[in-house]
Order: sequence, then structure tokens, then C-alpha cells
Amino acid sequence: MTMLVLIFAEVLPKTYALNHPDTMAIKISPIIRILVAVLSPITEAIIKIVQLTLRIFGVDVTQVNVGHHYEILRGVIEMHHGEDQEINEERAMLRSILDLPDVEVEDIMKHRRDVLMMDVDQPPADVVAQIMESPYTRLPIWRDDQENIVGVLHTKLLLKEWYRCGGDIDKIDIKAATLDPWFIPETTTLYDQLQEFRARREHFALVVDEYGAFMGIVTLEDILEEIVGEIDDEYDVA
Repeated sequence: MTMLVLIFAEVLPKTYALNHPDTMAIKISPIIRILVAVLSPITEAIIKIVQLTLRIFGVDVTQVNVGHHYEILRGVIEMHHGEDQEINEERAMLRSILDLPDVEVEDIMKHRRDVLMMDVDQPPADVVAQIMESPYTRLPIWRDDQENIVGVLHTKLLLKEWYRCGGDIDKIDIKAATLDPWFIPETTTLYDQLQEFRARREHFALVVDEYGAFMGIVTLEDILEEIVGEIDDEYDVA
């Protein structure tokens, strides 16, 4: 009897449903709808009794358990299986989305030793020369000390300033081509930082530790790459 139940009442219907989800759903949905309508009052009554009993002992379970819902979603994602590379990539992306609240910017940031920075007090011609050799659009600039970051140089603003000066590099005001620096703590989660990027309409942030020391940078592209994988442009070197 155990083997019959296992094969014909559990494995067989699950296997059929996974391979023919639409057909199975259409066939059983009327039955499920009737069962839900009949049994939901009983279920609600049982839940209320359990909540009331636990409340007597000082336990409040009326709040929504977000972690439980995350686990349900993860289970559904794992059911989305197949041999195709495309399906595996989709599953990996969905997993990454659920992991955003658990990963901190410290884990994905570009470390300060790999960040190209420039001294704001050097001649404008030297700044332009460094930018022309750089593949980046935004670069932190510092004054007196590399810990003293005073802004973020944007190449498009620099181009506008160059045009305003009539093409004379020596007349360029570097400060006019910079944006205010945006410092964030290294413990910020990727989900929170993604929301902040969207709210502030910015793509670039400077990461600092609990003492305010510069640790590195994080960009919107870094967070998106955690979801969809590496994003290369025409300037990236393999």
C-alpha cells in the first residue's frame, strides 16, 4: 500500500503536473475552488484559536512572516527546472533578486585600490589627458589627500565646460564639471541601495566604513550585474 500511495498518489501526479501544468491546472481548479470555499472557514477558525492561545502566553504571530514567503518563492523557483541553459539562467537571476536584501555593498564594491581618482588641483590639461585614457564616465576627485574626496567628475559635464571655454583646456573649471559626492555605509544592502539609486536618479556612490574612511565605489551597474551577470560595454577589457 505504501508503494502504491508513493507512486500513484504522489510521484505520478506531481510528474504529470510539472510536465503539463496548464492542462492539470484547468482540470483541478474547479475542485480546488470548491474545497477552498468549504474549508476556508474551518481553517480561519483554527488559525484564530491558535493565535489566541499563543497570545495568552505572550507570543504574537499575527505579523506577516516575510521570511516564510521568501522560502515559498524560493521553492517555486527551484521547481522551474530544465536542461536548457536559458532556464538555468532565469533561475539564477530569480535567486539573485531574492538575495538582494541579504547582500551588502561591501561584497560587490570596487575596492579603493582599483579606483581611478584624480587630484582636483592639478592643471586642467592633465585632468583631460587622464580622462581621455580612462574608460570611465565618473571619477572621484580629491584635494590634499586621497581620503578627502570633494566630488565626482562627470565627463559629460567636463565636455560642456570645455565647450563653454571655447575649446581652451587651460580655462576649464574642474569644479564646474563635478557632482557632489554621495557617501554610503558599507553595510547598506543591495536592495536598499538599488532603491536609493532609483529615488535619487544617480548611478554612482562612494562607500565608507564606520569611521568614515573611503573603502571603494559601487554603481548601479554593479547591482544589476549581481542579478543578470556581467554587463560589458565597448570599453571593457576581457
